[in-house]
Amino acid sequence: MLSRIGMRPLLSLRKRATPLGRTLPSTCLPTFAQLSTAAVRSEEEEQFQAIRDFWKSWKFKPTPPPPKSDGDGASSQCFEIGVRKRLFLTTAEQKESLRRLLDMGVKTSQADVVPSIVVKNLCIAYLSMEKEAKTAFLSVIASELSQDRDEIQASLESAQQALRENRSPEALRRCIAGIQHSISPRYEHLINKVISFEWGMKFLIDMRADVLSMIDDTKKQADTPSDPFLSVSLRQLDDSLKGKLAEFFRVGFLHLSKIGWDSPALLMEKLMKYEAVHPIHNFAAMKQRLGYGRRCYAFFHPSMKDEPLVFVQVALCPTIPGSIQSILQQSTHDPDVQLPLCPENPSKLDGIVQRLLDNSSASTPSDGGYSTPVPKGFPSLSCEEEDAKVATFYSISSTQKGLKGVEMGNLLIKRVVKELQNELPHVNTFCTLSPIPGFGKWLRRMATLSHPGDRHPFLDSITALPAFQHARDIMSSKGIEPSNLWDVVLYAEKLGSSGSQESRKVGELVETLCAHYLINEKRRGKALDPVANFHVRNGAEVHKLHFLGDVSPAGWKQSSSMMVNYLYRMDSIEENHLQYVMDGRIATGGSVAHLAAQISC
Repeated sequence: MLSRIGMRPLLSLRKRATPLGRTLPSTCLPTFAQLSTAAVRSEEEEQFQAIRDFWKSWKFKPTPPPPKSDGDGASSQCFEIGVRKRLFLTTAEQKESLRRLLDMGVKTSQADVVPSIVVKNLCIAYLSMEKEAKTAFLSVIASELSQDRDEIQASLESAQQALRENRSPEALRRCIAGIQHSISPRYEHLINKVISFEWGMKFLIDMRADVLSMIDDTKKQADTPSDPFLSVSLRQLDDSLKGKLAEFFRVGFLHLSKIGWDSPALLMEKLMKYEAVHPIHNFAAMKQRLGYGRRCYAFFHPSMKDEPLVFVQVALCPTIPGSIQSILQQSTHDPDVQLPLCPENPSKLDGIVQRLLDNSSASTPSDGGYSTPVPKGFPSLSCEEEDAKVATFYSISSTQKGLKGVEMGNLLIKRVVKELQNELPHVNTFCTLSPIPGFGKWLRRMATLSHPGDRHPFLDSITALPAFQHARDIMSSKGIEPSNLWDVVLYAEKLGSSGSQESRKVGELVETLCAHYLINEKRRGKALDPVANFHVRNGAEVHKLHFLGDVSPAGWKQSSSMMVNYLYRMDSIEENHLQYVMDGRIATGGSVAHLAAQISC
């Protein structure tokens, strides 16, 4: 019989919340009576003993989470681990108990009750581990639960012998099945069992995020690897997790939802948290993003109903925009838009919205770069929704690091285009206003080639440009002699968003360099810039470049204020996609193609 002390961690889990976004249901684990009845069977006693030894190795004593003081009530504990004691995988006893439990979790059949208990205990322990312990945990899975080389060799030899002896088709089928079984990592059985749980999908997404972090760490330590095979094993584990997640996050499983004022307050807070392109710092900014002339759409999955997977923000405009400041600062055109809550009685608001309101009243317009003025020369984007002709996708953010490489953003844009066509048939142009995150880094690297006395074909072609001659003449008239290319770029930044003739002349050179970077700079035959690669692979056309498109400090640092429009022409998306995937050719608008052709190397 099992002792109550040995089963205390299991029984306490009925009350503990997990970072999966929900509390584990009472049916997650059998009752003590059920466990006791099952344990009398001798073939399962060893497994229950392994569970007891596993928790005993940590001297596990769970305690309830501390009370919350922010007024969120029970919902505030949804992202906290109820077991406050953190686990460290350091002693030999702990590692051996982990290996024993993992081995049981992958050997037994999925229909068994006890293996499910084993796998759930492993998941719960993993959630309670510190980073170092998680690293050790994943290392054991990747290294010791992968394929067995001896088993692979035996299955191959068996198949070769069957071919030599010309055995029956049934015998060959069994040999092929044996090969397929031997080349499948053992941890795939563990992955399949985790997926069967209600919270399993979110657990695997978070675990893959940890695997990706480990892979990044091993790349940084490439010169002095502690285990030469660990990096390969981790990449194989990542491939298995990615493939399994991709099966469940296909377009047929994804639900498109429009986010507006009637959406839950918790969802709005998640948008603020996950926004990766243009941060949303306060409630006033959130109100503008979801207000009149704006749209926000997100993909959801049935297993994570309250968690947006990827979301896109759209601005309805009279023309194709060139300045992100004009979109972010454009106030709502409809003064009657109100938050469907009760601001005159804040005590009735839940804690989440109250924090947003507090941040809004305490923040200044400078938060998030909203005080950055719109450069001169960019037209106003104010218009009635019924007069809008252009839908501009100005921000798309993925919320789950563990879903990296699982394509959803391209599907989201195409689905949203169809939604907007149905809702607003007068909108006939669909484009983006996108950052160019790799341009600033590339430009600084190219500038290091331009020291006096250096000869480089790239620099020779730049110095021969009329735009470079104009920029140098402008600087010379001010008593400034540029010693290299970077001096010209810094002078362009110094001129800032004045919109003067001098600024525009210097900007022509930056636009030319940016066009070359987007169209001609490749890695493995594909666009070097990650955002460009995403959109052109999705079938978009590089339409137009904008100097002073983002004059915030981050915009100058990231891309020397450059922004770009990617145009989605619905009748040429498939053709553009195929020519890029097959030949690496990028569809471009006339002005961009002309600028890119000016640099000959």
